[in-house]
Amino acid sequence: MESALCRGRAARWSSTAICAAALALGTTACGSHHVDQLSGGKSSDAQKVAHASASPTDTDSPAVAKAKVAALAAYRDYWTTRNAAMASGNPNDTAPDKYTIDKAIGELYGTLVQMKHMGMVSRGGPVLNPTATSVALNSPPSKPSMVSIHDCLDFRNYKVISSASGKQVKPKKQILRYQADATVRTVGSDWRVSTMTFHQDQPC
Repeated sequence: MESALCRGRAARWSSTAICAAALALGTTACGSHHVDQLSGGKSSDAQKVAHASASPTDTDSPAVAKAKVAALAAYRDYWTTRNAAMASGNPNDTAPDKYTIDKAIGELYGTLVQMKHMGMVSRGGPVLNPTATSVALNSPPSKPSMVSIHDCLDFRNYKVISSASGKQVKPKKQILRYQADATVRTVGSDWRVSTMTFHQDQPC
């Protein structure tokens, strides 16, 4: 039985749950699954933005290079805990909380709840190829810094399994490689995934 906390999360984010379950099954019925950016796409006057590649470069300031490394590490940790939670089929799994915040929590828990209700679990996970496309260092330091990440998710080794039969569920239409975008921001001294946007109609 789901906890009250999990039910509350699911209720708050019910508008995304069905599309999230479709994503988990590798279908494209929902098209692009868009999530609004935390900042509404606007940068404050105090925000300093620097474009960045996947790895620190000679042109990066030490602060930008440090932010990229930390954000990309948090993004990969997010996927590790996400894959584990979806394999367990347990919406009460709180491990992903360490790497998620804001709307990313709703997307993830909506997926977990729907997959449990559908009697599905997953095996494996996508191969990641993330690139940090921009870094926003906020001043004063008490405000969150943000890193935008673009990825090409490769689901060729990802499987959805029926809990009842133990057999793989294979949708008729399935795109195995498509684009995704994430926003990762600071929470105190930690970095967490704030938004996760899946572009199921954009192969890569």
